[in-house]
Amino acid sequence: MDERVAMSDPDTYNLVYLNKALRHDLGLTEDEDITGKKCYEVLEGAKSPCEFCTNERLSRDYFYKWVHHDARTGQDYIMRDTLVPWRGKNYRFTSSTCLKDYVGKYLKENGEMVGKSAANEMIAIALDERDPDASIDKMLESIGEALKADKVMIFEEDEENVSATYEWKKEGVPSTIDKLQKIPREKAKALYQGFVPSEVTIINDPERMNKALKDGNISAVKINSLVSRHLAINRRSFGFVEVVNPAPDRLKDASLLLTAVTRFLSVLIRNRDIYKRLRQLGNTDQLTGVMNRHRFMGLMQHIPQGEPIALIYADFNDLKDINDTDGHEAGDEALRKMACAMCSVVDQNRVFRVGGDEFIAVAEEVNLDDVKEIVKKMRQAFDEQGVSAALGYGIFKMPIDDIEAAIAEVDHWMYYDKRRAKEEQHKDQDFIPDHLPEKTAGQKEEGKENPEQ
Repeated sequence: MDERVAMSDPDTYNLVYLNKALRHDLGLTEDEDITGKKCYEVLEGAKSPCEFCTNERLSRDYFYKWVHHDARTGQDYIMRDTLVPWRGKNYRFTSSTCLKDYVGKYLKENGEMVGKSAANEMIAIALDERDPDASIDKMLESIGEALKADKVMIFEEDEENVSATYEWKKEGVPSTIDKLQKIPREKAKALYQGFVPSEVTIINDPERMNKALKDGNISAVKINSLVSRHLAINRRSFGFVEVVNPAPDRLKDASLLLTAVTRFLSVLIRNRDIYKRLRQLGNTDQLTGVMNRHRFMGLMQHIPQGEPIALIYADFNDLKDINDTDGHEAGDEALRKMACAMCSVVDQNRVFRVGGDEFIAVAEEVNLDDVKEIVKKMRQAFDEQGVSAALGYGIFKMPIDDIEAAIAEVDHWMYYDKRRAKEEQHKDQDFIPDHLPEKTAGQKEEGKENPEQ
């Protein structure tokens, strides 16, 4: 099984080494010069550093391990990244293994032909799915059908509880996943009975198992036989997979098959977690923790038709003065306080940072009185946080045909509020009046270009 190896400068992203196996995957000859080429250009075909780059997480003390799908080769790789000293500085060292090669080697050494062909087919089916959850579901379905089982489940654990997170069941078999949530570890002893972390467990004492499940108030289908194995990454267990009632003539196959595929299932689950974190990062403003403009536009596409919503536009007052006087760290902290104030009034998933110092809050199923109360509370929350912001709002019925026009409308009233604040015309007012003067031609543009006026 060939390891793919690359070395690069983490500061400049310049490649300094690719081994033969990785060159083969990338379609490069053994003597093709990579001097001065960027790692993201050669390895990913990208024009800028990868969003998932792990450089900031690397240390000389350990390997950072993760799973990566290479869209160009169509393969999934187990990645191991670290820093190594070379020529007086630290270089990024990456060693990767193709998952298909990894599982195939294990099966060749430990499995029989039946297990090998079944496991390879399951992995191929799972890898065809782009969604990690769908890959795991496909894997469980393949296991269940291959072993003629009643049910296949995955349980994941935390420090206190064990919960069923995935379930495949044969037609006619009742679902139990909803009843198997947050089971205290003490009550879940029956689920762990006989576990040896590095081996497959076959439970052939159904009477004892069913009694233990009943005593622990754990609802499950009646068990005649059960095959189970721990799920682990880097020797750390985070759950287990169970095959309930496989056909008697498949028990031997069940042991071999589960030994092989649980390693791959563990990687799929870790890949799922990475995927979810990346999606969260893609929807979240990293400075303030609220949602970003991309997430705002996505929300606007999913609010039910006919539902009234309010868009509340907030713009920080005099952020430039804070940055110039106290520094950008103080300015960043002020923006975090502003976001915190808005989230104390509206759910965090409905507050969006849409510009440097601009935020939009979305309130659903509201009327004018509701919105005025929200704006009043936001002003109070700003005062409590020691920040100042101008507010504008508008009420719209979904769908909004032109989102940008709607934003421009509430942005206009925000600038109206900002000018009135500077003129101290509403020093003690808690909300914007019900009726505002009609916007004159060019007013918004004038305010945008010179908000100090």
